[in-house]
Amino acid sequence: MCACAHVFHRYINFNAYVQTCIQGTSFCTSAYNAFWLIMRNIARIAAVTGVTHFLGLIGKISVVMGTAGRCEDASWCFKFDLD
Repeated sequence: MCACAHVFHRYINFNAYVQTCIQGTSFCTSAYNAFWLIMRNIARIAAVTGVTHFLGLIGKISVVMGTAGRCEDASWCFKFDLD
């Protein structure tokens, strides 16, 4: 529970600093605005997070498959004696 609160606090702080830089308001006002901005767009945030994780998984699988394919090609070349 404490770790969850820490992550939430860090996330709100980051977004509050972004709001402060963009709008030029005080930190407390920016934290309030950032919190409600996140709450209004929670479905979008969840969708983007899901797509990001999925694309990361596809990327990892592609790297593994590509590496395995290249190793298989290299081992196939060394099977034949080139005398």
